[in-house]
Amino acid sequence: MFLRKTLPLIICFLCGVFAIVGFFSAEGTSINTYYEKLAKWNSIIAAFAMLLGIGNLIRVNFIKITRNHQDKLFCAILIASLLITAFFGILGGVMPTKPVFYATPGKTFDLASIPIITKNSDRQIVPVKIDSWTAETGSVNLTTFTPPADFKGDVNLVANYTNEGKTKHINIKVKVHEPGFKEAASNFVLNKCAYIFEYFIKPLQSTMFSLLAFFVASAAFRAFRAKSFEATILLVTAFIVMLGRVPIGTSIWPGFAGISEWILSTVNMAGSRAITLGAAVGATAAALKIILGLETRYLGGE
Repeated sequence: MFLRKTLPLIICFLCGVFAIVGFFSAEGTSINTYYEKLAKWNSIIAAFAMLLGIGNLIRVNFIKITRNHQDKLFCAILIASLLITAFFGILGGVMPTKPVFYATPGKTFDLASIPIITKNSDRQIVPVKIDSWTAETGSVNLTTFTPPADFKGDVNLVANYTNEGKTKHINIKVKVHEPGFKEAASNFVLNKCAYIFEYFIKPLQSTMFSLLAFFVASAAFRAFRAKSFEATILLVTAFIVMLGRVPIGTSIWPGFAGISEWILSTVNMAGSRAITLGAAVGATAAALKIILGLETRYLGGE
């Protein structure tokens, strides 16, 4: 009883309280440092949970295949797709987390084209004002970088900036090659995972959303009927927004674009924030119930 219910509740309470206190602590304090370590441990545990889920997914679909289930073809496609993507991702790596930029030998590269951002003490993403750049080779200043005319290869640029009184650095990789250069994979598996995402998963996602458009149009046709005052407002607003977002609307009257933009940026934004705030309050209440032990269904009980 202790290991199945009491101990998990104690761990959940301690981790929850520590995470809340650490999140609202100032950056650089000891409790904030341990909070960041706890967040990394959370990612590690989530990775193991994902591994467990993948194993269960393979097991369930493999059983369907062996039992000659009517959906065995789809089960086989799912398992094959999972294993192939995992194979290329583990051996060849996935898409780089840091972007790589390309420059031509002897030609000036605009450093302003590199988007550099960071987080302030309030964890807000803000743009970075660069104080200076340094490079392993070539000439560099605050705005441009010029690689040597006879140089080909990778150059590591270092952007130096000041954030809240502290000097910090960001490493940027620039590949210097002739115009039209396309980086080739050095072996069969390199970058294939990114290829799968770019040319298989993204088109499939676009296809799924395109199919959903027909269901949305059908639902909108049934909902947009002026049966009441509220339904009339919904109908008129949707009609104006639709005309403001398509070329034919601005051809009829240019003012549709401005009204549509105002509705989306003001009225719609206010409603979205209200919904987000309500959802945040609900999520906070649910989290407090779990931390305080009032909600125990996640332990497998009733």
